[in-house]
Amino acid sequence: EISKIRDTGCAVTAQAATIEALRSLIAASDCHALHLSVHCAVQQGQLLFLEDQDGKANIVRADNIRKLLTQGQDAQSIHLVFLNSCHSYTLGSRFVEAGVRHVVCVRDEDEVFDRSCGLFASHFWSALRSGRTVREAFGCGTAALEFDAELRRDANAFALLPEGGEHDV
Repeated sequence: EISKIRDTGCAVTAQAATIEALRSLIAASDCHALHLSVHCAVQQGQLLFLEDQDGKANIVRADNIRKLLTQGQDAQSIHLVFLNSCHSYTLGSRFVEAGVRHVVCVRDEDEVFDRSCGLFASHFWSALRSGRTVREAFGCGTAALEFDAELRRDANAFALLPEGGEHDV
């Protein structure tokens, strides 16, 4: 997945998805877009599976995401989050509550193929890199799935939050 995003021309810094890595990006305030390939679960009020320093699961409840993203800063520097994970809608809403302007996620009730995530992400980031708006880039990702016979069923699983938000930037 990282290579597909790099192929779009976007600058990519790959790191393990740890709390420490996220807090470091937030503290530096130079990360404006964040792509997370993680696992989520809808049980117990939505769970996000990150890694600890040993590569084991570090489970974060969705309720703690706002605190994780906002503590120690007056304004949110991350403008776009791509949650490449099944069941990530509720979690995506928590990112919006923390001040993130645009969140791409998968509806809580849906599971999608890994290939769908990769194809959607590739077309989304490529469109953004080419100067498309967030809404247009989202449409490019959706269209890529709609025109693939095997992945078509996943096209409507993706969501752009906040719904009805100003994504024409």
